[in-house]
Amino acid sequence: MPTVTFSKSGKRVDVASGSTLLDLEDKGLSEVPFGCRSAACGTCTIDVISGMNNLSPKGVEEQELLDDLDLDAPADAWHASAPFMVI
Repeated sequence: MPTVTFSKSGKRVDVASGSTLLDLEDKGLSEVPFGCRSAACGTCTIDVISGMNNLSPKGVEEQELLDDLDLDAPADAWHASAPFMVI
């Protein structure tokens, strides 16, 4: 079973394969803030510091959203305030 570790607190959560962070939020297990619940506002932006290979590939809609929010560049300023996690 995959595990998500929130690096700021060290909290570890076992997740079912195919789960999303929103699934964790709905169960009260996520430390990531959510605003609109559809990723359109960027509130739930995270920085994956390890385990990127465990994530599903970006779909067209996800890539378009990252482009619209200008969040796909690794050195953007948003990284400083984004929750970090290891997957």
